[in-house]
Amino acid sequence: TWLTDWDMVADNENNAILTIQDIRLNGNNNIVAYKISNQGSFLWGADGIMLSNSEDFDAAPKVVVTGSNNVVVAWQANNVIIRQKISPEGSKLWGDWGITMSGTERFTWPQLMAVGADDVVMKFYKDTGSSMYPVRHLLAQRFNAEGQPVWSTNTVICNTGNISSWTQILSMVTDGNEGFYIAWHDYRLSGLIAAPWIQHVNNNGVIQYAANGLQLSDRNEFNRFNPRIAVDETGNNIFVFWRETNGDQNQYGLYAQNVSMTGQLQWTSSGKPIIDIGSENIECGFAVSEGSDAIVMYENGSGNIKIRRINSVGENVWSGIDKTVNSTTASKVHPSLSG
Repeated sequence: TWLTDWDMVADNENNAILTIQDIRLNGNNNIVAYKISNQGSFLWGADGIMLSNSEDFDAAPKVVVTGSNNVVVAWQANNVIIRQKISPEGSKLWGDWGITMSGTERFTWPQLMAVGADDVVMKFYKDTGSSMYPVRHLLAQRFNAEGQPVWSTNTVICNTGNISSWTQILSMVTDGNEGFYIAWHDYRLSGLIAAPWIQHVNNNGVIQYAANGLQLSDRNEFNRFNPRIAVDETGNNIFVFWRETNGDQNQYGLYAQNVSMTGQLQWTSSGKPIIDIGSENIECGFAVSEGSDAIVMYENGSGNIKIRRINSVGENVWSGIDKTVNSTTASKVHPSLSG
């Protein structure tokens, strides 16, 4: 009777793997996983597999499929993160109720990426202080097939402590060599103005850019929110798009940066205006690569969802510049884009 957060991927046999949270067990919020064939059959039973059964608030599940076609799901339960691995047949491989990451701090908002034959990398936060205004550190760890840490210590992506409680799910993209790029905004330069950052973590958990990230734009009088990454097929161009606003947040635009593999900004130190600052509200959605180009999705002030294709020097590729995906004025939430 109550479904909220969810995530979905395809496995290596073209089945849909879906994880949700609901209150079917005594009104408590718990996590469930389903496997649906491409013919619509419920391969893990009509009610799926219960991954939790507790009075904790189990929330925000994320799911990936490993190279061995196993499923790994991670979620937060109050102040801890729980991970579970499921075989293709539907057996829980990490105990009845998974593996818990806990400590004196709060662990929150996991995200997963499959690497190697059967490993996963997990991004997560370590929070201290109040839940509304946490001192938030951004970390990552690689876990092997048995669910145990691979890197000797958690990789510190950012420990300035200036990521807000509302900055939760980040853009995280593979580098093609079992490492990843990750982007976020924080308030370290000013308590009122958001700045965008990117970090590259290699397959050994070692950061490749400066400690606490590479700043994507130095237009520090403007807010730059929710950077989205797309890496082209060569790996030479790391496109990043973000929503840019003035300090009063009543002027809006869409800006971008192209970062080289070695961490050099290609489109000046302030980035490139894709849609310059103006009165029309612009919301940056998602970005994906397409050959050597990138496609960015955004919503304008009329509620239209549009996409634009940009090449490696920041030029528009399509003759009409934008393609309208949806032109209705109805409210739209939770867009997604794949390529």
